[in-house]
Amino acid sequence: MQRDADIIAEEGGIMPLENVPVDVICKHTRDGELIPIKMRVQDEEGEYQTYTIKAYRTIAGSQNEAVLPNGVLVTSMLKSFECKISVFGTEKRIWLYYRYADSVWMLKMF
Repeated sequence: MQRDADIIAEEGGIMPLENVPVDVICKHTRDGELIPIKMRVQDEEGEYQTYTIKAYRTIAGSQNEAVLPNGVLVTSMLKSFECKISVFGTEKRIWLYYRYADSVWMLKMF
């Protein structure tokens, strides 16, 4: 049975096949900065797994627009973060995207 998140499990952790909607706990600073803190994603059995964001950096483009190395266009309507999480003791690099238009967080693994 295929899940909504379309994620497969591997021994080394999670790996979405495409951009996947995820739950994210974040902090909004008084300066308007958005900071991802934790994310939650469903595993292959449909159970939620929670990961703490160990480090992040905001991806910004010139003139409110940029194309990331993975081909995603970042505009003022899409906030993009490169993050590090720990999965079974192994550090993984992920991309989190926040779409302002519909308040949805998306995940993409490397």
